[in-house]
Amino acid sequence: DPLLSCDIVGSGDTYCLRINQDTLITVGTLEYVLAYRKEFFGNRGIVVPQDIDLEWRNKQAPLWSLDDLTNKSTNLMGWWKFDELNLSLSDGNSITTVTDSGPNGLTLTAVNTIAWDADGLNNRGTAVLTGADDYFTSPDVAALDFDTNDISFYMVWKPSLGSAGHTEFWLLYKKEDGANFPLWEWKRKHHSARGSTTRKMQFQRKPGSSNFTIEGNDGAISDGVGYIHSVNSSLSDDTVDFYKNGADDGTPGSTALTGDADNTGVLYVGNRSAGNRSMSGSLAELIIVEHATGTVDVRTKIEGYLAHKWGLTGSLPADHSYKTDPPRRSSVYTG
Repeated sequence: DPLLSCDIVGSGDTYCLRINQDTLITVGTLEYVLAYRKEFFGNRGIVVPQDIDLEWRNKQAPLWSLDDLTNKSTNLMGWWKFDELNLSLSDGNSITTVTDSGPNGLTLTAVNTIAWDADGLNNRGTAVLTGADDYFTSPDVAALDFDTNDISFYMVWKPSLGSAGHTEFWLLYKKEDGANFPLWEWKRKHHSARGSTTRKMQFQRKPGSSNFTIEGNDGAISDGVGYIHSVNSSLSDDTVDFYKNGADDGTPGSTALTGDADNTGVLYVGNRSAGNRSMSGSLAELIIVEHATGTVDVRTKIEGYLAHKWGLTGSLPADHSYKTDPPRRSSVYTG
């Protein structure tokens, strides 16, 4: 059950500990109730209130983040927070490396000049990838091999497409050395026909005989505006799901997901390996997870975390679980 409130009420030789307004215990001393509450909160990873604070509400709980992801040690493949470069860089400095905040410690290395903008998105810092040949790489390591599991990517970015001459803008790209095609790629594709242009997110997997291309909906993406984009490739139901700002952005099915093993290759961020199709925008935060993230609870928590951190709650759907309040680590307990 959700832990929404915890109160200590009473006086004299009768005190009660109430959870969600229901009495949990009744004892004779306040000291006993305080000790019970301390153990109750501590066993569930909840910050224990001070003894003088006899009321607790769920909005006092710490904010949820990827640090609280279930099975973080195996499911969180990479987590790069470009705003935290403020610890080592000043506005306009060139980025050399970006540290992984996840358990694998995978460092992104900048190729060619990538500047850090201290106020790139809503008063937080971002990496600016606007040159044709700029990108980040992470080496070929086992920690980034997804094999045949479900994979999900989340990205906060601010497009700056401008008058770019190309029609494909790569976000993520993984390729084995010497291979002609990537293992998989996530990009934004512009199609022009009959005087009109559609702009769709696209996900491709190309190894072996089960190659496929899946596209999301045609959606407006404006320069200078922050977005939360994500894609989930799920083997459990053979689908690729796209999301923009917490709303469905296309859910096309596929029968080609199984058998597409990813067990090698270098990761490219913000471009493809040739370095000539930049994502053209500011990169704020990037998350890669390997597990069945199709569950609404996990996905919406990640979206809520990102939206509240980056000032993008206004773009979430009105019925999003975390439209008003951010997800909190200790608002739910078991037992």
